Amino acid sequence: MNLVLGAMYIVLPLFWFGAVSWSGVNLGFTVSSVISSGSKGTQQAGAQGGSAVMSLVKNIGTKSSLKK
Repeated sequence: MNLVLGAMYIVLPLFWFGAVSWSGVNLGFTVSSVISSGSKGTQQAGAQGGSAVMSLVKNIGTKSSLKK
């Protein structure tokens, strides 16, 4: 009887919490990788927009310095 009670109150809850924790960690890693791969396009577009603005500012700066 003590073996059954020990399994019910100690072993099975430990197994349950371990299984739920393991699945939560794996789900977290999956969500993290999906978010990081989903934002790569946005990061690339932002980098291209920033370089376009910088080249525009440089062109305006060189044109204004030539007029002096």
